[in-house]
Amino acid sequence: MVRFLGIILLLFLTSCGPQSLEDYRREGRESVRALTNELRQIQTRQDLVAAAPLLKKQFNRIVDLMIAARETYESHPGMDSMGLSEEDHEYSNQLRVEIERISRIEGAEKLLAKCQEEALNRLHVHQQRILKAKNTRHR
Repeated sequence: MVRFLGIILLLFLTSCGPQSLEDYRREGRESVRALTNELRQIQTRQDLVAAAPLLKKQFNRIVDLMIAARETYESHPGMDSMGLSEEDHEYSNQLRVEIERISRIEGAEKLLAKCQEEALNRLHVHQQRILKAKNTRHR
């Protein structure tokens, strides 16, 4: 759970869009808002089980945006990184509150982690590639 919250902040820190940084940021906000709204509907473990396929898809969508944003940022060395806005902090906080709320439902924390697992693994692999590439360049 905490790992995903850190990833959400990373999304906002490195956000950029299909055409520009602002476009990716806008898509990221929309995806986080949609995920948060979906999480708000979950009140029981059974609700989470039913919503799991959609949640998995939404977590993967956020990671897709993060990877694309990072690749765009890395491929344009002169591009300025955008800082977090108050709106970004608000969306992140709303998502955090919902993830924490659902995690308190008995048996839900493991299910929620399972929904995030594929997306987190993909992001980890991507980050490792970036680090490896940077280390190779600096030798």
